[in-house]
Amino acid sequence: MNMVNTVKERVSNYFQSFAEMLHLNLKRVFYGIILILSLVPLAYALFLMLNAAKEGLSVMGVMQQRPTIAILSIVAGLDVMSGYSLWMARKRVLSNRRLYQLVLVSVLVTQLLVSNFLVAGAALVGLLFSRQIGATKPLAHKSSVAVPISLLSLGYVFCTVMMVTVMTR
Repeated sequence: MNMVNTVKERVSNYFQSFAEMLHLNLKRVFYGIILILSLVPLAYALFLMLNAAKEGLSVMGVMQQRPTIAILSIVAGLDVMSGYSLWMARKRVLSNRRLYQLVLVSVLVTQLLVSNFLVAGAALVGLLFSRQIGATKPLAHKSSVAVPISLLSLGYVFCTVMMVTVMTR
């Protein structure tokens, strides 16, 4: 058991020194997740347009030929909506530890479903910073955040099921 504690301390010290080196804190990680969720889909859309122009097709034509690209486009749209939802709820999320943890766990799980390891890793790092939010009282209007999380999660599950269906055909 002593060896486990030693390993935990070393990993914790390594993470703390890495976070200090990058000047990371709770807000920077959270806003970084929002930024990634909002801007990466725009880069994907530009890539899709360039790919369509290279093949001499429209974007819709490329999506009709390759269903996986259509599914990834839906995921990109969901990412933008997730980023926007996080941005709109940022004050509530950053002021309540339980809500912050709930939101980041849902981001972590949904992004792992669609193999977006960049955002999943950022969410995991964000969870490590959750102790920076002090003890908070229970949130009064949980549904204002829980409903968008649930709907977006259903969208990501749908995309995962569709991707598995397309890939196994």
